[in-house]
Amino acid sequence: MPKKKSVAPARQVFLCGQGFDVAPQVGAMPLMRFAKLARTGIGSEDFEGMAAMYDLLKSCIADHEWARFEQVADDNRVDGDTLFEVVKDTFAVL
Repeated sequence: MPKKKSVAPARQVFLCGQGFDVAPQVGAMPLMRFAKLARTGIGSEDFEGMAAMYDLLKSCIADHEWARFEQVADDNRVDGDTLFEVVKDTFAVL
């Protein structure tokens, strides 16, 4: 009998009830930019903070899932706090 190949389950995070594959590795630069801004008091409600969170999210979500992730976030008018939860969830599954 042939051996079954074991397939590692995809690491996923969820937004609006939909699962999204996590990138195999999160880039250090988007994380450092976000941390630096947060340290200075700039948050996700400021344009600079939003841009940094966008870069960090793009680094967290697998490339093949990014367009769908953006569409779900747009369609559901997701706020910054909810998106930051996705970032935290990403680091929990890494």
